[in-house]
Amino acid sequence: MISIITCSTNPDFFYLLEKSIKDTCTFDFEIIKIDNTVEKLSLTQAYNNGAKKSQFNNLVFVHEDVEFMNSCWNESLLTLLENKEIGLIGVAGSTYLPTTPSGWYLPDQKFNKVFIHQGFKYKEAPIRFDNQGDDLTPVYLLDGVFLAMRKAVWIEFPFNESLKGFHAYDVDICQRVSTKYQNIFTKQIKLLHKSEGKVDQTYFDAILQYKNAYLNYLYPKRDFKIELELLKQFYSYLRCYYDKDMCVSKIQNYCSFQILGIIGYFKFKTFLHNAK
Repeated sequence: MISIITCSTNPDFFYLLEKSIKDTCTFDFEIIKIDNTVEKLSLTQAYNNGAKKSQFNNLVFVHEDVEFMNSCWNESLLTLLENKEIGLIGVAGSTYLPTTPSGWYLPDQKFNKVFIHQGFKYKEAPIRFDNQGDDLTPVYLLDGVFLAMRKAVWIEFPFNESLKGFHAYDVDICQRVSTKYQNIFTKQIKLLHKSEGKVDQTYFDAILQYKNAYLNYLYPKRDFKIELELLKQFYSYLRCYYDKDMCVSKIQNYCSFQILGIIGYFKFKTFLHNAK
């Protein structure tokens, strides 16, 4: 019924993921482990390879540092996937599709939908339960911690293997799938995610590569305020790794009246003039 695909580099994490799946899943399922200690693939390659090996018509792509917390979650998922208008299903995402370079999580919380028990790897902090948004909210983008789709949708929209490494694969496939199907945020699947993830230069470069491929994309109605905030934020992140001239060069395609609006355009020009 469901093929569950994960890219694995940590045997301890995989053991707990596998155990939680076996403890909570009903019906037929298979676990496809792509052992990346051996193959050293990008996540897009690993996931596509896993999907090619799958025997069932419904696919779940999940990080290995996850444990499933509620029984029979696969039954709810299969019911949702029967709706042929649905593309991707996830447990964290956003209802706004930004034009400027960004991941799915946005500074304005009204756009973000999250249902995850979040643990931390890079800092000492208690597990946090993020519960924001209504079940079955239509979204554009989803977090790659958990992505589910019918195999037929994956055949139409495989993971983009031009994206190397482990970043931007989720927002890229979500944006492509959203051109034909409706992506959905659900609260019917309860996860413990043990790592908050870590962003670095490779993350921001991947986000820029992903967004640069959509420069001519016809976006839904833009929110000039959020676009301005995102572009200023992205510039500030890039400055951690590049000099000012290089940063300006990398984001120049997004500094326009069409994306930022007239007021936002001049505000960003002033921001750049005053920025270090």
